[in-house]
Amino acid sequence: MKITNIKNYLTSIWGFMLGITLFFLICALYSIVFCGSGIFLLKKYNKKNTKLFKEIQTQQIFGMILIIIGILPYLDTIMRGLFFNLGSNIGQNIWDIFSEN
Repeated sequence: MKITNIKNYLTSIWGFMLGITLFFLICALYSIVFCGSGIFLLKKYNKKNTKLFKEIQTQQIFGMILIIIGILPYLDTIMRGLFFNLGSNIGQNIWDIFSEN
């Protein structure tokens, strides 16, 4: 192996890692902006002396939509976690049913 090959490999690896880090940074900023704006609208337009979701205003609905938009990049991770646990629980229940007999 030549030194230039190693240099090219290391440059490619560092570029790849920088690209992934930049992608996750952009996703985090996207979520912070949208979720933060949604939370701001929820709290700002809440009626005085009421709980947060008791009497919802139009601006609060828009805030909830912004929060949902901000969570979208992580929806696949949330769904995978939920379905993995659901499948695990169903499998455990089936095992318990058949092992009783």
